[in-house]
Amino acid sequence: MTQIDIKAKLQERYERDLPNVWKRIQDYYASIGQSSQLDGYELDPAGNVEFYADYGVALTDFTYVTQSPTYAPLIAFDQNFSNSSTGMDTVTASFTRSETDTFTFAFTEGLKIGAKATVKVGIPLIADGKAEVSGEISFGASQQWTKSESQSWTSTTTVQIPPNSTLEVKGFIQNATINATFTGTATATDGNVLVWFKNVSTGGYSEWPLPVTVLLTKDQRSVPVGGTFSGVEGVMTVWNVRPAA
Repeated sequence: MTQIDIKAKLQERYERDLPNVWKRIQDYYASIGQSSQLDGYELDPAGNVEFYADYGVALTDFTYVTQSPTYAPLIAFDQNFSNSSTGMDTVTASFTRSETDTFTFAFTEGLKIGAKATVKVGIPLIADGKAEVSGEISFGASQQWTKSESQSWTSTTTVQIPPNSTLEVKGFIQNATINATFTGTATATDGNVLVWFKNVSTGGYSEWPLPVTVLLTKDQRSVPVGGTFSGVEGVMTVWNVRPAA
């Protein structure tokens, strides 16, 4: 499996954009009222920097390219109701149940982030486009991770029972098994960079830490990622009423 080295990408883009990086640094120091710290200095023309290991990466902007959900009902309520009278009867059936949705994501290309880096993910689920798997994740050499989310379901229905009859009432949670491919973005969101500055008078160097978000634009801090997604997610409740066997 090939790997995307996040720190190497950041370094490469930093070195290619030194004039704009220098301008962003000047703007940053001006914004915090410390422009004088740069007096007599210029950005190291060789582009020497050291990206610290404890930076953050956010996985965002996920788009599912293909999806093929299959559905399977999970029985949450199953009861017969009888009416031995000569008139219609009305009963209420309800259930409350907690289920765990599980999702597995795997990269097509490995993501090399370093042992101290943190990775946070916010991934919209396919079924409704609103729910989101979120939190901090970790993954090893397999370059995949599994996330579980607990979901509580409550549903109620009213059933009309004809005279002298018995009805079978079942309530289901409809589970979707989803397999898809996805694309997204891995973005360095925080962390500091040790930047070299050259003293124009003496030729000596000083090193000062600066936020990576100052040095590089969001686009420069981002790399495209892709992979596969599989999971089982509850998507709706369904009631079924029929004459009892």
